[in-house]
Amino acid sequence: MRDHILRFKFAGDFASGRLLAHCMINAWLTRKLPEKPNVLVPIPLHPTRLRQRGFNQSLELCRHLRSALQLPISSSAIRRIRQTTPQSQLSASQRHTNLINAFQTNPNRVVRKIVLLIDDVATTNSTLEEAAQALLRAGATRVLALVAAKAQ
Repeated sequence: MRDHILRFKFAGDFASGRLLAHCMINAWLTRKLPEKPNVLVPIPLHPTRLRQRGFNQSLELCRHLRSALQLPISSSAIRRIRQTTPQSQLSASQRHTNLINAFQTNPNRVVRKIVLLIDDVATTNSTLEEAAQALLRAGATRVLALVAAKAQ
């Protein structure tokens, strides 16, 4: 999984992205949840990082998940308003403070909705937690998360 994530995220290997999404779909479909999400929301990149990378890996994963999970994507529900140090370059304690106030939400996209937040990797869960808190403050009913891999 690690090799596929690195090739997808840093080398633009979209075949690896499709494989990751397929694994995510299989994992999701085996879950028994009391409520179905209303919308897929990818973790956003800051515009500067998006220009550097050329694509948002979380949005690409959402595009593969959309039809299998039969959910719309809202890429405008949350945006990164502060350029942050890449989480992979920080210690666990630094990761928790790095993303404070980094996200801004669009309440019109999430109010009274169950959001399925999508990302490629969860290490300390800091990114997911900060984004989820921002979505909940904007009126989301509940925020669930689905990632391709959990770092150990």
